[in-house]
Amino acid sequence: MKKFLKVTVICLILALAIIPFAVMAAPSETDNTVTVLFTHDLHSHFLPIKTQNGESGGYARLYTLLQEERAKAKGAVVTLDAGDFSMGSFFQTIYATDAAELRILSDLGVDATTLGNHEFDFRQSGLVDMLNNAVAKGTNNIPIVLGNYYPPEDAKDAWDAYRNYGIKDYTVIEKDGVRFAVFGL
Repeated sequence: MKKFLKVTVICLILALAIIPFAVMAAPSETDNTVTVLFTHDLHSHFLPIKTQNGESGGYARLYTLLQEERAKAKGAVVTLDAGDFSMGSFFQTIYATDAAELRILSDLGVDATTLGNHEFDFRQSGLVDMLNNAVAKGTNNIPIVLGNYYPPEDAKDAWDAYRNYGIKDYTVIEKDGVRFAVFGL
């Protein structure tokens, strides 16, 4: 129930943040449709896993679904992720060294993400390593927005990693003439 409530609150916050800007900035009188594609809690599930109801996860399947939805959409399409993209499979072992989850989110065409609690599972040092390795490998092209957590003032390595990666409280994404203001909590 708590997870459902968390997801519902996140969806409502995103909707309240995006819809007014999208409606105000609609590029034409004939097509002001906006499509928001939303993912969360991907938990390093690069491959599908068996569940009680069949299968879940798998980035290839998610990529196909996102491409299909983008092709059907009319007007501007923005794809957002609400974090917890790491921890949940053996692929998490390369989180800090390869920033694999961020690389996949970028390949999926995600326009922005935020950090969930699982991005801190390897403590602050793991997050710092992941951010620094993303920059070193040139995979920091997906904006990370985060407005409700800042490292302690004396954590110079964390602040440097935040700055080097480009983590901000919010970002503005323009798609088909529509500007979306996106912030992360």
